[in-house]
Amino acid sequence: MQQVKYGVNDAQDSLEFILEQVTHGTEVVIVRHGIEIARITPVEGLANRGITPMSVPYELR
Repeated sequence: MQQVKYGVNDAQDSLEFILEQVTHGTEVVIVRHGIEIARITPVEGLANRGITPMSVPYELR
């Protein structure tokens, strides 16, 4: 599995690209001041990942 690291500022600007990488099997690590603060990993063993595009972006209420 490939792994990519992003700084917090880059991660905030690149969320759509990060999620695209994860759906294609890449593990993404987000770091702040050299310390890992988040890890996003793809689910193993799913063939044809069940991705459904959303018609309206999710919004917190």
